[in-house]
Amino acid sequence: MVRIAFLAGLVLLVLAPRAAHAQGRTCSGLGASTINFGNYDVYAAADTLQVGTITYSCRAVDPLVDLSASANGAYRPRQMVEAFAFGNTLSYDLYFDAARTIVWGTGADAQTLPRQNGSATVYGRIFAGQDVDAGFYLDLITVTFNF
Repeated sequence: MVRIAFLAGLVLLVLAPRAAHAQGRTCSGLGASTINFGNYDVYAAADTLQVGTITYSCRAVDPLVDLSASANGAYRPRQMVEAFAFGNTLSYDLYFDAARTIVWGTGADAQTLPRQNGSATVYGRIFAGQDVDAGFYLDLITVTFNF
């Protein structure tokens, strides 16, 4: 199992490796990009969309990958918190598919990636119509590779 940290709003993934190497089953080259949603317009009718990337190289195993709940425990939807004020949140979620219909999360929401040298796209969405204060919103997500 390997953990990566993920920061949403400004979404940053940082590695914290903890891998099991049983019977030649290994994953390496794990990394992730930042997801920066940019400015959120409270008057926009459309959701704010952005993508990030998880990179990996696994041989002899298809890793099961979890994306944690928000740092404040929110899940389905997740919540970014305003960095300089307490209590202000902005709802968003992370998805496995480009249509943003399959939430990528933990447990039953974890996703299996094909063994390969490659990458997986993480699709993000901040939901439209949220009446939030201006500010810098962020979240910390942990990405766990199980193999």
